[in-house]
Amino acid sequence: MPAAAWQGTHWPGRRGGCSCWTAVTWRGGGLVAGILSRLSRTRSAGCHHLSWSPALRRAGSERGPLVLAQAAGFAFLAAVSPTALLVAAVYLGSASPGKTMLFYLAGALVMTAVMGVIVILALRAGHLNQPHHRTPRYGLRLGLGVVAVAAGVVAARRKRKPPGSAKGKKKPSLTTRLLARPSPLTAFTVGLILFLPGATYIAAASVIATARTSGAVTAGDLALIVVIDVLCVWLPYVLYLIAPDPTTRVLKKFNNWLGAHGRVLVAGALEVAGVILVVNGILGLTGA
Repeated sequence: MPAAAWQGTHWPGRRGGCSCWTAVTWRGGGLVAGILSRLSRTRSAGCHHLSWSPALRRAGSERGPLVLAQAAGFAFLAAVSPTALLVAAVYLGSASPGKTMLFYLAGALVMTAVMGVIVILALRAGHLNQPHHRTPRYGLRLGLGVVAVAAGVVAARRKRKPPGSAKGKKKPSLTTRLLARPSPLTAFTVGLILFLPGATYIAAASVIATARTSGAVTAGDLALIVVIDVLCVWLPYVLYLIAPDPTTRVLKKFNNWLGAHGRVLVAGALEVAGVILVVNGILGLTGA
């Protein structure tokens, strides 16, 4: 152990006939820096109790850089939505494209943010961010992974119905009917419907929920994954504000490609997220 790496280290000694630990501080830095800092035994009512110093409590509440990276990664996978881009193309070709897209974005943001808050509050109410709740925390990730893998398989095996088939003549969905009459209100409603959370977004929110962070840090992390999740809405909107005609033309051409390959993209994103969650859940449950 390098002498410069440790300062103020005191090994177990004898004080008044009892064992006593004091001030163990790692100055080298890293993810666990400060976790072993200032652990001391104090006397109370003739007994010795383990007490955690403010430095240790602050260290336990810090989030490592990998936590936010993991949440952002799941949010990017959740953002893969050909349907959201198809809807954006429809609204950009409407009579009031700017206003309609703004309300579409508002609906997407509201649904994503509200559901993120609900997931975080629910998981923290169950104390899944506490170290001793390791099993339910990783069990949740394993379950989300299984759901994502199953959804990916279903998406990959689903076949497009021929336009003239009998099943293709059934009543249009609510979203399709709303898209047929673009307006700010219907656009806001479509944003709410399309951005109901899936397994990948719940996984992103659960990573934030199970991290031991302060309220301010949690709010900032949630805001980031919300912005990432609605990427397929705000990015076309921003590009439209910068260059309206080129954006509309490119998006319409890109949607033709998405119509043929969108199912594969969605299935791939679900499978990748599912495998990551399953592996993470198994490793966490087995203590590997």
